[in-house]
Amino acid sequence: MNSTKRAFSIFIVIAVMVLWSLVSTHTSYSASVTDIVENASPGIVLIVTYDNTGAESRTGSGFFIDGEGRIMTNALVIKDAFSAKVLSESNYYNNVSILNIDEGLDLALIRVRARKESHLEFDFEYKIKDGEKVVAVGRPFGLKKTVLEGLVSDIHNIGESLEYIQTNIPVSFFHTSSDGPLLNMDGKVIGVTTSTISEGQTLNAVSLHSIKPFLLKPGTVKNLYPVGSKDWFQWFTKWLFITFFEKGSWLIITIIVVIVALVYLIQFLYGKMKNI
Repeated sequence: MNSTKRAFSIFIVIAVMVLWSLVSTHTSYSASVTDIVENASPGIVLIVTYDNTGAESRTGSGFFIDGEGRIMTNALVIKDAFSAKVLSESNYYNNVSILNIDEGLDLALIRVRARKESHLEFDFEYKIKDGEKVVAVGRPFGLKKTVLEGLVSDIHNIGESLEYIQTNIPVSFFHTSSDGPLLNMDGKVIGVTTSTISEGQTLNAVSLHSIKPFLLKPGTVKNLYPVGSKDWFQWFTKWLFITFFEKGSWLIITIIVVIVALVYLIQFLYGKMKNI
């Protein structure tokens, strides 16, 4: 009888411990999402690029990957940039260099002269699993964060170099090119979100297994111009195009009429002077 009571007591204790574990796990998960975002946010930046006429080209997110000022972003954000600026939560950078860019992976590595910036970490040994929870964080329109939770739907491979993570997060929730880190529940970066890899209407990310060789691959450094710089010939050409074509044909006709009138006036005055 005593042995039966003892076994029953052990069973009750084990059951209580299991239930407590489940409750505490759920509670820690709910809290951990907040912690993940809070820890990651200082390392996420806004990137604004400009063309050679000084006009704004694109905006996108990026994140510091180390204490040396290196920032990971999408190739689409920095492609063809003439100048660029980077805004973190506490600093503004106008001295941007492109270290490497791969349009096939939609990855770019840039650098600024960082001042005590927080950075995010990769776990290159991490094995991504279908169904695991993930968090996508970005700054699509400014320093205000966009945070979304979801699940890993699948892992896909395209060719030898591109592995990407498919999630169930709708792209429409981001309202932008969706560039930024994809984090696991340990707060580590497992991918860089991108809209160039399409799988229905869900948010996808370049996997860390494609990011690692990209980081090791040498690139040609390109120092961008400070914001406000212009290629004046290109600026003048663009101004002419906008003035004569985008603002309507009435302006062209007006200018032609003025030129013709001036020619006739000059001829008339020349004739008068000749007859004197």
